Amino acid sequence: MRPLNQPYRSDRPSVAELASGAVVVLEGTGEALLLHHAAEERWCIPKGHVDPGESVRTAALREVAEETGLRRVALQHEVAQVAYRFYDPRKDLNVFKTTVYWLARTRESAVHTEPVFDDFRWVRPSTARALLPYKEEKRVVWQVAGELRGGGRNRPSARALGVAASRSTGQVKGKRLGRGPAGPPTRGRA
Repeated sequence: MRPLNQPYRSDRPSVAELASGAVVVLEGTGEALLLHHAAEERWCIPKGHVDPGESVRTAALREVAEETGLRRVALQHEVAQVAYRFYDPRKDLNVFKTTVYWLARTRESAVHTEPVFDDFRWVRPSTARALLPYKEEKRVVWQVAGELRGGGRNRPSARALGVAASRSTGQVKGKRLGRGPAGPPTRGRA
């Protein structure tokens, strides 16, 4: 992973940022959508900045649509609010960031990512936790997995976090890689 952000620096100016996003769950499978950020070489949950005057709920829906192309998404409820800080050397600023995460559900599985993403996957919660680099996002997925199995804010069962192979799809250099309902990976034009 190529870190673009660095540890907080007390000698640099600071700004506050508000973001909103969602753990998008595919109905019928319980799999969550992850995006691969090409420049930072990391997996992430769909999220982005809240525009001035925009609600965090509206921002989550907008960011999911912009980043994934998914339009038929049911945003359910807020799952977590995460706050963290880091130094952004590109801007020479410390960023104090708060992100609000929601649980979202969809029946759409065809994802069309923004150019900043070079891959996406629908994965089981255990796989998502293994791929996500930041502990805050891992905790958000853990929370959602518990809720999906009906446990509210409790830990998910081993079955909910199962290690069975997950359906994985991706867009790489103009090609869409996918896995049919029960078949081997297939290739097609994006």
